[in-house]
Amino acid sequence: MSPNEPSAHATSLGFNVGDIVSERYQIRRLIGRGGMGVVYEAEHVHMKKRVALKVLHTQHTLDADLVQRFEREAVLLGRLDHPGVVTASDFGQLPSGAFFLVLEYVDGERLAQVIKRTGPMPPSRAFRIAVQINAALVAAHSAGIVHRDLKPDNVMLVATDDDDDFVKVLDFGIAKIAGDAAESRPGITRAGTVFGTPEYMAPEQARGDIVDYRADLYALGMILYEMLTGTSAFRNSDMVAVLTAQMMDTPKPLPDTVPAELAALTMKLLEKSPEDRPDSAVTLAAAFAAVAHSSGFELPTPRTSAGTRLDLAGVLAASRTLPTVTEQGASRINQLRELSLRPVAFPGSRRKLPLFVPVLALLGGLALGASLTLLGTRASPKKKEPSVVPTTRPTDDPTLLTRAELGDREALTSLRRLTERDLSRSERSEDDLTRAQGNLVAARRFLALGRGFSVIRHYPAALEFYSKAVKLDSQVATNPDLIASVRLMLEQRETVDDALTFARTYLGEVGADLIYDVWRDNLGQPNMTPVVAKAQRLVRHKDLSKQASRELAVALDLERAQYCGDFRDILPRAVTDADERSLPKLRVLAEKSGCGPTGRDDCFVCLRKPDVPLEEAIRRAEGRKAPAYTLSTKDGGEAPE
Repeated sequence: MSPNEPSAHATSLGFNVGDIVSERYQIRRLIGRGGMGVVYEAEHVHMKKRVALKVLHTQHTLDADLVQRFEREAVLLGRLDHPGVVTASDFGQLPSGAFFLVLEYVDGERLAQVIKRTGPMPPSRAFRIAVQINAALVAAHSAGIVHRDLKPDNVMLVATDDDDDFVKVLDFGIAKIAGDAAESRPGITRAGTVFGTPEYMAPEQARGDIVDYRADLYALGMILYEMLTGTSAFRNSDMVAVLTAQMMDTPKPLPDTVPAELAALTMKLLEKSPEDRPDSAVTLAAAFAAVAHSSGFELPTPRTSAGTRLDLAGVLAASRTLPTVTEQGASRINQLRELSLRPVAFPGSRRKLPLFVPVLALLGGLALGASLTLLGTRASPKKKEPSVVPTTRPTDDPTLLTRAELGDREALTSLRRLTERDLSRSERSEDDLTRAQGNLVAARRFLALGRGFSVIRHYPAALEFYSKAVKLDSQVATNPDLIASVRLMLEQRETVDDALTFARTYLGEVGADLIYDVWRDNLGQPNMTPVVAKAQRLVRHKDLSKQASRELAVALDLERAQYCGDFRDILPRAVTDADERSLPKLRVLAEKSGCGPTGRDDCFVCLRKPDVPLEEAIRRAEGRKAPAYTLSTKDGGEAPE
């Protein structure tokens, strides 16, 4: 969406560049205008954070239907916390009576514009975009929300440093909350009323029936069809003709260039009866994983809300290549471990991990579930099997692991029982290889259980299963979902003690990073004093330096030093090892006042000698990024209308 000339438009709509809205949002430019209102780029005057300010036209404040839709969008977005969904942070009413909604400010291009510009997409690109849209639907549907107006115009492809497509789903203005009494109020979408965009409406929605989650899956099928062909299945200037086609007609077959498995899944999504489509977004996620394997597609790499890409190539590779394992003994066990969960290689020192797990459970978890099927292929034994033979296949239901990772409570219960049963059997085996295999299978299942309980925010249970997984296979500790979950648990009062112990015991240098990170990020934050105090005790203790990386050890030692000579002794190490975490203390050391009766005396005279490399240490630290384990906010972007 191209920005409009700000002053002329903004003046005619009541706001000029520089105006302060609701005492905290300063207008920077007008992004767009539509029938319901206008969208501005604004900046929070205190937080210096860019946002999208969506303002309902004043004349619409008397329209109860539109006001209800606007309010519902604020409520729904407030309930969603997912990297693939544009989030809301504020809602209110201006003195003029107009309502406003503050949204995440993102940078990118609407999918509709991309299709119009490029025409049919390569199937692999269309597939990756569809998988990400479905990941957002998993989160929305898990929160009881049906979008009901999913279309290319409401899908943003956000710009990222690696030029890959990163999807953000927009505009929940006519979304439905399952079981919400608002659905029965006059003016809100209900049976007999048709809301949405005809070209992407499910047949039941076109008829005015009450819809469920499967209507969103139909719309996703229409989007996927359009990406693959360059045009929507039932494009027509006559709205009645489009609605009739949605209820009665079958789309034309997809081009032969589309892999058969992807074409079949697309047409499955476009079945007229909801019962003939996948029954949920979770089921569709598993179907996408199967298509990735059979067609050789790459699953999209999970990202944070800011679009930062996670390096999960080692894990995702397991879902793309599933060789038959025939080696026995220790070498076979090592291969299984390598294929099912390779240590994560973080490029450089920049390690961004999300604190919301569902998209990782969807994308990384599918690969894990696929890799576990390796354990069903066993070499012919050279000796008689022991009397107790463990079941090494993870489950006869290929979606169980995925559903568990996404927080499906029934799947969590089933997987837990299955894991405890099979682990007990393998532990009773007399064969070393069988016991080792059983431990690997159980470790991966416990990891999935930890992910799933993290999704539903049952953090004590998540930490319990992560601990079991790491005890069975120490390499599980390199899993990025686990690390992200532990980072989140460190900020929860009910789990901070156990999470600190887990980080110290199992996570090595990364654990030390997490402890320092949670202390620094929450220092001075309201209601976080107990958490900060617990982390600070470790930060101030010299034992944490033994666990820390060289970079963090410098920051920790600077934090604990008291006298000028102590700081002087640390500076040579700061030159070679310090990263940006050491900068606050180094810059304090560079100040030449602050002591004495007047506060004008130099506190660190011993650091002013020519051979003391303070300035060089600061310069080196400025050039080294620290690892980051929290969601970051990315400047720049474009807002929905």
